[in-house]
Amino acid sequence: MPVVYLDVCHNPQAVECVLRELAMEHPQSDVHVVCGFSKQKDMTAMLHHIATSPNVKSIYPVTSSHFKLQNIENVLSKFEEVGNLLHPYIEHK
Repeated sequence: MPVVYLDVCHNPQAVECVLRELAMEHPQSDVHVVCGFSKQKDMTAMLHHIATSPNVKSIYPVTSSHFKLQNIENVLSKFEEVGNLLHPYIEHK
């Protein structure tokens, strides 16, 4: 049975801590990240931590129409910007 971990990280440090904790608690597990980003948060740094974490196998960007959230175009653009950081085995389309 898969482990599901839900966290609403509000800054790059929280993302880093969550990913480190997952790696320690579930070292053999693949991590699949579903993420959305607030307009006022450091999306680049958060994506950097996600993209360079060795356990992360896929990243799925999400958004909604809420006025505080990045729209999907901005998120996908940032994915392209940090794309060279992504491990070759991460699914990113």
